[in-house]
Amino acid sequence: MKIIVVEDDINTLDSITNMLINIDNNFCIEIASNGIDGLNTIKQFQPDFIITDICMPKMDGLQMLSELKNEGYNFFCIIISTYPEFEFVRRALGLGVSDYLLKPVSMIDLANAIEKIRTKIINYRKNLLTNCIKQYISNGAGIDFDAFHFFNDNFNKYKNNTHIIEIYLGEYYNLFYQKCLTLINEICKNYSYLQCINICIEEYKCIFLVIYSTDNTISIDKWLKNGLLNIINNDCQYHICIGYNDCKKLSNNNLFSAIKELHENMDWNIVYKDNKIIIYDQVKSIKTNPLIYPIKLVANINDALCKENYNELKMYIKRLFILFYNNIYSPKQIKEVCTRLIYNIIEVYEKIYPDKIEFLKFQIFIDNINNAISFSELCNCFSRFFQYIIPDDQQSQNKLISLTVLRAKNFIHEYYFKHITLEEIARYLKVTPEYLGTQFKKELGINFSTYLKNYRIQKAKELLITTDLKLYEISKKVGYNDIKYFSRIFKEVTGKTSADFRNR
Repeated sequence: MKIIVVEDDINTLDSITNMLINIDNNFCIEIASNGIDGLNTIKQFQPDFIITDICMPKMDGLQMLSELKNEGYNFFCIIISTYPEFEFVRRALGLGVSDYLLKPVSMIDLANAIEKIRTKIINYRKNLLTNCIKQYISNGAGIDFDAFHFFNDNFNKYKNNTHIIEIYLGEYYNLFYQKCLTLINEICKNYSYLQCINICIEEYKCIFLVIYSTDNTISIDKWLKNGLLNIINNDCQYHICIGYNDCKKLSNNNLFSAIKELHENMDWNIVYKDNKIIIYDQVKSIKTNPLIYPIKLVANINDALCKENYNELKMYIKRLFILFYNNIYSPKQIKEVCTRLIYNIIEVYEKIYPDKIEFLKFQIFIDNINNAISFSELCNCFSRFFQYIIPDDQQSQNKLISLTVLRAKNFIHEYYFKHITLEEIARYLKVTPEYLGTQFKKELGINFSTYLKNYRIQKAKELLITTDLKLYEISKKVGYNDIKYFSRIFKEVTGKTSADFRNR
């Protein structure tokens, strides 16, 4: 630690300097004989704390500290003075002085004061470093270099690697993070030289552990697997995901490069499954198989969706995840296939339920897939997706739409902008209008004319939102040549005029 002693009496200065050397011969000590010299030396030397007298020529100690405070310096200070008056003590405490000792000071009193100030510095710098790392991870905020240097110089006793550990809790973050922190602190107490910083990042749903000092007897790999992983899993009854990386020195560039590398590779948990530790160096050497988009399986999924056979749909999705589970594919490939499949399902879903499509909500599922870290989390993304698209009516899950009605729906979707009738579609499908109308209502729960009307108005809403077309142009594009009739139907279906809808 760096210390400056500001004292005009040469004998007192020598005495304090000698005591400091006896207390800790690793102290780096600078001296100054008055407040002005002390002020200049502090700015150049940047000490960890200050020991100063009060009454000195040119500028006294309290004036010097006041100048530092006005200039925005954060300092820790011990005052050693011959003046016991309360006014001096009050002013010193107001400036944030940690201790006020009377001359002649004893080594015991000085050692105790230094131990208290050392504890304050450790806690201050530790909190500073924690906040720096947290802000950098969250939003790329600037780094306090003094905090890094302080920890390297004073606490990384063995000068070995700094270890970065990410404990990903995902959707269980709010439920378990406090419990995990307690467990981590209890585990660390069993290792006398293991010093670490715990950083909770809510937006990442994880806890980062920065281990900045360990002795050479600790194997981090074994400590993670046999200690941290098993204890947290057993206590929380939830399979957490753990990643591990290291950097050779606790410097800002090394640390944040290691954190970035680790977090970007945490999705390898999708490949490793449960109870594994993602080690960055090992991830780089994993050999993966090429993942070809399963066209036939997707065709089966589309067919099940068209038939609204949701049990069959779930079966095919399960087969897809069995494919992922039994092979070594990169998480990037798996996510790309899942994302492409979701878009494919959305395209089919839009045709089946034109009045229910909400792309903004679908985007949430895409984001969840891209942000998934574990295999179970990826599975849950699809479970929630199907809970959203499958109708609430449980009977509809087992209902099969006949090919005739499905073809009728597709005919409407393709030719809604033309003058089409039930009779026309019936002739096309080679059935009677009475049969088609009856089956349409029976299987879809809505008659033909209402379905056609709703579909046309849905398309009109899309054009009103996404284009600058005139109202009469939109009317024609959705199959209504009479704009007044279109306006009446639009308000009947939506409860709003087309102008109100566009300007909402």
